[in-house]
Amino acid sequence: ELRGLEGLSDAEYVNSRWPYQSKKSLKMIERQINADNVNATRTGFSTCLGIEYSGELVACILRHRNGSLGILHVDNEHRRLGLGEILLNQATVALKRRDEPVFAFIVDGNNASEALFTKLGWVKADPFAKKGTGKRKAKRMWNYNG
Repeated sequence: ELRGLEGLSDAEYVNSRWPYQSKKSLKMIERQINADNVNATRTGFSTCLGIEYSGELVACILRHRNGSLGILHVDNEHRRLGLGEILLNQATVALKRRDEPVFAFIVDGNNASEALFTKLGWVKADPFAKKGTGKRKAKRMWNYNG
């Protein structure tokens, strides 16, 4: 079941799946979910979404404070079922209907995300940008081109 994310328990789920979690990330995620719920009440369209299976969250997408979509995650046992595609499509449609910028950042080498975003009409904002040379892989901006 597709639904908007809400509350601390959903924030804990998202945070526990995010590879960049920190001491401050749970509060940041909870704030983003709460802010999105205020916007969804006003606009009718949520951009922080989850999919439940048997009463448990198994997938999520979040809109960051900077407006980008991110933290798209599907639990391993539920992958290859199209859940990521459903989440990304719904969040993209919500942003378009809210008349807000539609963009995301994908870490270099995240081939699964790059393939999904490409399949759904997204493109790298600057495909010729040099890749990062530091220890942490560079994030690249992607824009919806649909």
